[in-house]
Amino acid sequence: MRREPTWDEQRAFLAVFDTGSLSAAARSLSLSQPTVRVRIEAMEAALQAVLFTRSSNGLVPTPRARAMAVPARAMA
Repeated sequence: MRREPTWDEQRAFLAVFDTGSLSAAARSLSLSQPTVRVRIEAMEAALQAVLFTRSSNGLVPTPRARAMAVPARAMA
């Protein structure tokens, strides 16, 4: 079942989007890396979409993530 992402999930999403890594996002939010990972996974499950792919340079936003960044940033 689809649901709207929570604000905590969206904050984690924006931090990963901006930093390109779970660890850097966790540091910027004063959270643990596993907490950020769980929030990203929960958001992906809620949206039924992949938001980031792994690369040698870190996490790369998918087209869906890039489209979501603008409205999420407006909410921030």
